[in-house]
Amino acid sequence: MQDASLRFNQENPELGEMTVEETAQGWETKVLAQIKDKQMRWSASGYVEFGQKYNFIKNGMARPIDDFVKESKFAWGKQQKTMYLNKGVWDAIAFEGKQYYIPMKLNVHVVGYRSDWLNAAGYDTFPKTWDEVDQMIPKLKPVVEKEKAVAVGISTSNIFRTLGTSFTTVIDKAFDEEGMMKIESPEWIQIIELYKKWKDMGMARLDGPEHFDVWQKGGFAFTLGSHSLVRLGRQVWGSAKVNGARPPQATAAQAQSAPRTWIHVDSAMLFNEGPHAQHAVDWMLSVFGPEGNPATRWWTGVVNISGQPSTQVMVDKALKDNAGLKEVYDVMQLVPNSFIMTVAVSGTYAIIESKIWPHLHKFFNGEVKAKEAMAAATKDIRDELAKRKA
Repeated sequence: MQDASLRFNQENPELGEMTVEETAQGWETKVLAQIKDKQMRWSASGYVEFGQKYNFIKNGMARPIDDFVKESKFAWGKQQKTMYLNKGVWDAIAFEGKQYYIPMKLNVHVVGYRSDWLNAAGYDTFPKTWDEVDQMIPKLKPVVEKEKAVAVGISTSNIFRTLGTSFTTVIDKAFDEEGMMKIESPEWIQIIELYKKWKDMGMARLDGPEHFDVWQKGGFAFTLGSHSLVRLGRQVWGSAKVNGARPPQATAAQAQSAPRTWIHVDSAMLFNEGPHAQHAVDWMLSVFGPEGNPATRWWTGVVNISGQPSTQVMVDKALKDNAGLKEVYDVMQLVPNSFIMTVAVSGTYAIIESKIWPHLHKFFNGEVKAKEAMAAATKDIRDELAKRKA
């Protein structure tokens, strides 16, 4: 982002210089205080995590950018709806008829796996359905036990990684009209019971913030989430031993015709009371857009770490012919079939994330059955939603 911003400054000297700083500790509290006192120091944020977008609108931190997009020298902003990969991207940045965000990266999830361990179990590629994965686990067991590892790692820091991504592959819409994740559906129960089956076999482990460290230390053979899994794994073991693939699907027919995955959109936003609003929106449109040197620098750089472009132009430029990111380009073909987290849903999602894990831990520990655990989680989530509405 620093390098892309430098190019933006070089190519647009008439706009003035944009300075990019690293995120300050506790920045949300500082920003809200500065907005309240009308002494805002920063103009914009270059990274807004998807689960915070609803909250940042409701607490007055994020400002609509429609008028500034109309006045911008970067004309593509006026045609955004037609330039994004699909309508879901627009729904992830707009709320109640107003645009609040610009996509700074999509997160289209893959399965990251140790290809050398799967090879040892007799697999050249990752299985395409969950039934096939279930059949693979016993074959993988002697291989991973020799390495003092397990088959699958389950991230407990974020529901959207292992469990959420798995869920979106077996259900058409993972959230209802109110933004509630369908955690009492047969499909969700099926997924968590499958992972518990593997845990009871000694072939799955639950990890919190240490999830990625465990992966890099060889603690498990595969998991689902950002393609950063593949990037990090290859840094440790090299390309020959780590690979990525589309997540397993509910059936072979679905894997062939309409495969799905989890997608969310991290974004950039304009701060309320920010001192240089138009300049900041011009910066966002330039750096995170589909054209120009700043955007090319951003997208071709970020795809080597985590995340994917929001427009077909940059998918083709940054991924299509990049042999080192083949699995990333491949999973991008799932975007038309997949649900993308909207701003409205992100508000409920944050509550789900905070309330579901105690109940999931009880379930995975064998203290309660899946349906009982999810009924209790649903009650806690709906109680919290009622408080928010009140």
